[in-house]
Amino acid sequence: MINDRVVSFSDSQGSSKSVALESVFKDTTPRFLLFDTSEGALWAMGAAGSGNIVMQRAELDPDKSQFLAQDSMKLPVGLMWPVFSPWKSWLVDIDQHQQVSELRVRDRTGKTLNSWTLPKTDWQDPTSFVVLRNQPLRSISFVRNSNWVAARTGPSSIAIYDVNKDGEAPLATLKLPEEAQGDPLRPSWFSRRPPTASVLDKGVLTLAWATRRVIEVVRWSQSSGKTTSEEPLVYSPDSGSTIADLRFFPGNYLLVTVTEPGTFAVGFRLFDLNLATQNEIESMNDAKLLRTACDRLSPDRGGATEIARICSTLGG
Repeated sequence: MINDRVVSFSDSQGSSKSVALESVFKDTTPRFLLFDTSEGALWAMGAAGSGNIVMQRAELDPDKSQFLAQDSMKLPVGLMWPVFSPWKSWLVDIDQHQQVSELRVRDRTGKTLNSWTLPKTDWQDPTSFVVLRNQPLRSISFVRNSNWVAARTGPSSIAIYDVNKDGEAPLATLKLPEEAQGDPLRPSWFSRRPPTASVLDKGVLTLAWATRRVIEVVRWSQSSGKTTSEEPLVYSPDSGSTIADLRFFPGNYLLVTVTEPGTFAVGFRLFDLNLATQNEIESMNDAKLLRTACDRLSPDRGGATEIARICSTLGG
C-alpha cells in the first residue's frame, strides 16, 4: 500500500514494513507509480526535462525486507505521457509529427515492438499546454488477457490492434452507438490520458471509460463479425467525485478509483461486469432485485440510514 509517499508492505515473516518513496527511488522524483503484476515490481516515473521521462524499477529482495532499485532510464515522450501495462513490460503512446499520428508500443527499455498509423481525426494530440486544456484526448488501454491495444481514435470509433501482428490494419474497428460518443473525462493531471480499461474474456471484449458524468461500458464479440459494439451500459459515479483510474481485475470486475475534489480522500468502487451476473439481474423482478441489493450492501455504515430502513422492512 502507498499512502502519503510511504510504501507499506509485509516481509516473508509477515511483519509490517514501511519505507519512504524517496529512500527507494533516489534517482527519480516520482510523479506516477505502477505496481507491475507481470514482474512483481514497483515502477516510478517522473519528468526528466527536454521531452523525456525518467523511469526506475524497484523490487523486493528475497526476504521481502526491502525494496532494491535498479538504475534509472530515460525515455523520450511527447507532451502526453505513455500508458503503461500493469500486466506486461509494455508502454504505448502516440507519436505525432506533422499531420501523421503513430500509435507506438515499446518495452521499458525503449525498444519499439510495433507501431501503426492512426486514421485522421479531429482529436489530434495537442502541441501545446494551451491547446491541451481545450480539446478531447484520444484514450488508449492495453487489453487484459490478450496482446491487444485499444485506441479511441475519435468520438465514434475504437480501433483494436494486436501487438504481435505486423501490418498497418487494425484487428478491428468498432463503431460506437451515438449514446456512447461523449468526450472522455480529462484527468486532473494534464499530461495523462483519459482513464480507460479493457478486458478480453471468452471472446468478448469489454471496454470502459469515464466521461464527466458517467462510466460508459461497451462490449464486442470477436466471433460476431459485426463492426458495431453492443448498446452501452452506464454506471454513475458518486456525486461530486472525480474518476481517477479504471482497472479490470480477473473475473470481469471493474475497479474504479475516485477522488474528492479539494481533498486528498481516495475511494474505490468495484463493479461486477460478468455477463452471467447481468443476465441474472435482468431476469429478476423488483422484489428479488431489492433483496439482492440488500444482501450485497452494508447498510450499517454511517450515512446509510435510508438503506438500513428499506432493507429492514425485508428482514435484511
